Amino acid sequence: MTKLQIGCLTLPFLLCSQNVMAESNVTTTGELMNYCMAADNIQVNFGSGYCMGNISGALLMSTSHQVYMSNEYGFKPTLCIPENWTIGQGIKVFLKWANNHPERLHEPDYAGVYASHLDAFRCK
Repeated sequence: MTKLQIGCLTLPFLLCSQNVMAESNVTTTGELMNYCMAADNIQVNFGSGYCMGNISGALLMSTSHQVYMSNEYGFKPTLCIPENWTIGQGIKVFLKWANNHPERLHEPDYAGVYASHLDAFRCK
């Protein structure tokens, strides 16, 4: 199954989960940062799993959306993640960005994941 197919299958669940999250507490970038610090130290627990799933899911959704917008409407992609990208690398990129931007730790976690990778892998 390709990344695009996975993204297309995942998108409805992500959109529905946003409605549920709107009624509950949204995880902030700062909370995700704490979870990811555990994952970066190879600790296996809920937080590390949440971190890895959040980063891979957010980036897969963003990439799939860009492919769709590019194919359907001719928009140029803004996020160009390398093909050899790993979740471990994604965690490091996110943690470095979060440490350098404490003023944004109150934002939703998915916003921090996207912003961190856009800084690192903006299309040229």
